[in-house]
Amino acid sequence: MIVVIEDDELAGRLLLKMLDEFFKDIVTVWLKSTSEAIDFFKNNTLTKKDLIFLDYYLSDSNAWDLLDALKTKGITPDAKLILIPGISLTPSEIKKSKGYKLYKTIVKPIGLQQIKDVLAD
Repeated sequence: MIVVIEDDELAGRLLLKMLDEFFKDIVTVWLKSTSEAIDFFKNNTLTKKDLIFLDYYLSDSNAWDLLDALKTKGITPDAKLILIPGISLTPSEIKKSKGYKLYKTIVKPIGLQQIKDVLAD
């Protein structure tokens, strides 16, 4: 399973279209808010084979707030977590990211080569 947590309509559609090209037989889920993501993870378990593409700047919070909320609720998805900010992280955000289990950070716009690199890892 691939979970995309992205509130921007255009960015979400483009990412899903690219993912569908590479993962034709894998279920993709698009969540557009922190509350949708929390509800989803309450009812679904992800494994190390799964991927989460998480936008940093969500309309109702940010990636760290979401990850902290999940942790508070005892939810820790085992999937590979790929942070997808719209701009490069600041030094303080990079420092904070060390406290989370990020697999990779890809600054948008995401290209096909970056998707291929995730697959190759």
